[in-house]
Amino acid sequence: MTLTSRGSLIAFAATGAVLVVAAVVIAIFMSNDTSAALVREHGPVENLSVGLYLVGVIVFVGLFLSKGLRHYWYIPAVLLALASREASAHRLLLGDQSSKQLFNMSADISLAGRVLVVILAVIVLLALFKLLARHFTQFWKKLAQFDHAAMAVFLALSFAGMSQFFDKFSAKAAEFGIILTPDDKHILWVFEEVTEIGIGAFLIFAIIYARPSRQATHKV
Repeated sequence: MTLTSRGSLIAFAATGAVLVVAAVVIAIFMSNDTSAALVREHGPVENLSVGLYLVGVIVFVGLFLSKGLRHYWYIPAVLLALASREASAHRLLLGDQSSKQLFNMSADISLAGRVLVVILAVIVLLALFKLLARHFTQFWKKLAQFDHAAMAVFLALSFAGMSQFFDKFSAKAAEFGIILTPDDKHILWVFEEVTEIGIGAFLIFAIIYARPSRQATHKV
């Protein structure tokens, strides 16, 4: 293991540890009112998640400009989609209506809003398809080789999975007759929001390690 490799693994571990500690401190050692103010919609934690996605776009453009962004347009497109989702940007077009009401003509959504949402959705789907088509197989091969960029993507996906777990746990527990207290649900809410920060953070790591000048050298 090289010194650079050791430093990268320390950075990964430190980032994960900071997020876990932050979640514990906010959820358990702060009052519910204070922690709710931190993780509420459009609050500091959510804004940090959005900001990390946008930083990822800026870093990607800066590092991959020389390779021609038109070949990799789908990566910043996915990052922007993640930022928009986290910021609930769809409400600018749909108002308080959910996306499920998009094709319900009785819903209070303008025609222009419907058309624009469909266009944006198609672009995002194309970006996801392009991303998976070009990198899915390669990702697993590089992950098996402990490539740092692949490891960072895996960690980002892991934090996304953890966030979904915390989000769905209460409802799933209720299906088995386990009713959580309001304090339990509050803790899950905090952990859901804080772990989402890890998605953007590790995607930035992935972009940095995937840049052309370092891609071939950063393996454990």
